[in-house]
Amino acid sequence: MVKALDPMQHLAEKRVYFQTQAPDNPPTISLTTLGQSEMSVPMLPNTSNTMTKMYQFFIAQQQSIYQHHEQQNLKLLNQLSTSYSDNKPLRALPGPKFNRQELEFLATQDQLSHYLGDWYQPIDSYHFKIRIPGPPFLLVDRVNGMKAEPDVKQCGTIWSETDASADKWFMTHHFMPAGLMLEAIQIKLLLASWLGLDFRTQGDHVYRLLGLELIYYGGLPKLGDTLCYTTKITGHAQYEDVFLMFFESSCWVNGQLKLQIKNGQGGFFTQHQLAKTKGGEWYPAKMVVDTSLPLDPPIIHCPFTSFSRAQIKNFAQGNAADCFGAGFERTRNHQQTPCIPGGDLLLIDEITHFDLKGGPCKRGYMRAVKYIAPDDWFFKGHFKNDPCMPGSLMLEGCIQLMSCYLTALGFTLDKDGWHFEPIPSRIYRGRCRGQVTPKSQQLAYELFVHSIVARPKPSIIADVICSVDHIQAFHAQFGLQLVKA
Repeated sequence: MVKALDPMQHLAEKRVYFQTQAPDNPPTISLTTLGQSEMSVPMLPNTSNTMTKMYQFFIAQQQSIYQHHEQQNLKLLNQLSTSYSDNKPLRALPGPKFNRQELEFLATQDQLSHYLGDWYQPIDSYHFKIRIPGPPFLLVDRVNGMKAEPDVKQCGTIWSETDASADKWFMTHHFMPAGLMLEAIQIKLLLASWLGLDFRTQGDHVYRLLGLELIYYGGLPKLGDTLCYTTKITGHAQYEDVFLMFFESSCWVNGQLKLQIKNGQGGFFTQHQLAKTKGGEWYPAKMVVDTSLPLDPPIIHCPFTSFSRAQIKNFAQGNAADCFGAGFERTRNHQQTPCIPGGDLLLIDEITHFDLKGGPCKRGYMRAVKYIAPDDWFFKGHFKNDPCMPGSLMLEGCIQLMSCYLTALGFTLDKDGWHFEPIPSRIYRGRCRGQVTPKSQQLAYELFVHSIVARPKPSIIADVICSVDHIQAFHAQFGLQLVKA
């Protein structure tokens, strides 16, 4: 018998524990990788690292074919991106295509077979389906093709587009927020549905992001841009009643690479399995900081150690002086002062702690909270029959907290017309181990500073965590900078 384990924690880390007595029929793990057939491998006793070994095999298989596929992918994406920028007809891509109206149907209605085909009719009756988010979190405007055969053992590719147009609710000061760029890769769930993964989950499982690596390139997408995504499901794994899916994605705008997602991991869990999660295991006390990293002093000393809801709203509305107090009066003369998003996209209700000497390494600390209500706007559409806060919003909330920290140091005083965006060409590893649901009460953000740079581009590198009712749900090390628009 397998010992009880927290499925979101241990399976996602590829660790499984067994008793010392070998069963008559040892359990197996099924693994599928891109370009390979499925294997079932015995899980032997006294091999607590078996899942790790299987994942290492998966990575080795991926690396052996990655370069070839990447070269083909880059060539195709360059051709596609060029056609967009030159207003030429889109090059034909294989497989089914879906417009915005059809995507909204697939996100919100039960009869998926209406657009996917008769093979999917048994799935129509499932309560939980593998489906893309509905509005407002359906950030994909069209699917231009899929290279995939309906078969639960296979992998595949999907091509999609997102328009950064003026009518989109998420556009902030003519830019698309970094966190929302991530949300558009949820189109992978349509690919998973097309492959028929529902026939394995049998309507009892829901999707949750477990981890990924992010690399941003260049600036944020701006008003009028079209984001072109190529998203791949590169492998599957199964242990007992838990399913894992591995994915990667790239986003191009006008022939320029803007975002890469590597080593993506998602899981399909029952409600009971989700309820058993104990959260993440990143401990600030074990934080290791390179003390040679710069820690530049603030330009001015903010008089506050906490900030009320009213102060945060003032900052989101571009009134930095009414948020951060004396010494920030210069920002009143700005035409476009750096600030955080407002309206629904404001994800911080108050900042409870701000300490330049805080944190275990005494390099700086900030904590904020968002109070959760059952009718919060982000539960609508994400997902049907399974409301939960998107992980992309947790990341966006952390970015807003980092923006507040940089501003509190006085770094925006002479930065009229500048804005916040991720430090490019760095690998950011994110881990998700919890969920925000309508039953949750409070989401807390914490920031632990590694580095602060004042000039020429003010920047911060920090560990950030999100905790849901004291359960760690998200952790990443992230870098943010101020750049001139």
